Amino acid sequence: MFQVAGEMVRRRSALRHAQVIGPRGPLFPDSQMTAMVAISPLYLPEGFAVVHVDDSVPVVLTWLVPITSGEADVISSAGWKALEQVFVAQDPDLSDPGRPEVALREPGS
Repeated sequence: MFQVAGEMVRRRSALRHAQVIGPRGPLFPDSQMTAMVAISPLYLPEGFAVVHVDDSVPVVLTWLVPITSGEADVISSAGWKALEQVFVAQDPDLSDPGRPEVALREPGS
């Protein structure tokens, strides 16, 4: 993670929406989470996503959500919207790093 942050500072750029960092192995003890995805802060009011500082410079806040390798693969192959639809349908607690991976395939498919 620190390498990614250092690279962003060097390039003077930020994370893109739905950019995946990893997978790089377990992020937390006893967790399936191996990657993170950068998205808008979902559990907070919409106005929280952008903060204006001196001279009205906008600062876009990003939430790094822990995800599994399988969930990262969905983003890579089908895009963020595909995984977002699964998250909406299954309503996992995205703030819980110990949550199980969402069901990525329908039974029998």
